[in-house]
Amino acid sequence: MRKEAEELEAYLSEKVIREADVVCATLVGCDDRRLRGVKFDVAVVDEAAQALPPATLIPMRRAARLVLCGDPCQLPPTVKSQGGRLLEKTMLERLIDAHQERTTMLEVQYRMHEAIMSAGNAHFYKGRLQAHEAVAHATLDGLRPWLWVDTAGCGFEERRSEEGGSVSNRDEAAFALDRAAEWLQQHPAMTLGIVAPYAAQVELLRDLWHQRVVAGEIPAQAKVTIHTVDGFQGQERDGMIVSMTRSNDCGEVGFLQESRRIHVAQTRAKHACMLVGDSATLSSDSYLGWLLEHAQEMEAYDSAWSWMC
Repeated sequence: MRKEAEELEAYLSEKVIREADVVCATLVGCDDRRLRGVKFDVAVVDEAAQALPPATLIPMRRAARLVLCGDPCQLPPTVKSQGGRLLEKTMLERLIDAHQERTTMLEVQYRMHEAIMSAGNAHFYKGRLQAHEAVAHATLDGLRPWLWVDTAGCGFEERRSEEGGSVSNRDEAAFALDRAAEWLQQHPAMTLGIVAPYAAQVELLRDLWHQRVVAGEIPAQAKVTIHTVDGFQGQERDGMIVSMTRSNDCGEVGFLQESRRIHVAQTRAKHACMLVGDSATLSSDSYLGWLLEHAQEMEAYDSAWSWMC
């Protein structure tokens, strides 16, 4: 009986797939036995900028036409092995390079305030991106849409964990959570993301946040997500607070050397984005130095001392 039931289930699922107009699957899922032999008119790959080339080849084999959708200015897929470095360039990037005439940029974004997109628009998109009128000036009362809060001179020093070498910054984490608490006090129903480039900083932020919730300082029902920048790609929140973590005398910025990481972090925000970081350290990087200057030109710069006095 079990075998007959399994055979019937397999038959019905294959029948549904073959008769469907649209089939949704992961890239690897396209190699499911129920799809073998099935041909589609078009394969559409979403978030193609995060897809490894071998995985992208799977749906390509199933369709007469291919549409890749994604933003090559966001973070690429993670490749850990040295031998796999050749796979870092995605199929989307390869096809854009080879076929500019078949590339279309969507020039209107419907997520964020125009101030939040301003840096990315200037640096990555050559000024071509526009904010739709429905979001261009949409703010949360009392919150500036985009702001770099400079912790230089505050004594917020980074620490490197002995176990995995990840970096954390306790004072900066506490400062970022103070600002998060203020935002939630003003807008209890808002969705808020708090991100950092390092797993150790994320773990610290989560621990400190939990302590505040247990102490009753922050409502347990607050809609807050704390994650690494990489883990947050593809998501959006009403507000974002970015703890940039690095603060040292050597000007080492580590993971922040990848300019797309901060670009992704701040463009998760719809109405308010706060970057918290030490300009004395971060300005040693060419992109971050430019971003700091851009914030100053936009009058979107303040010192952490404004909250500490």
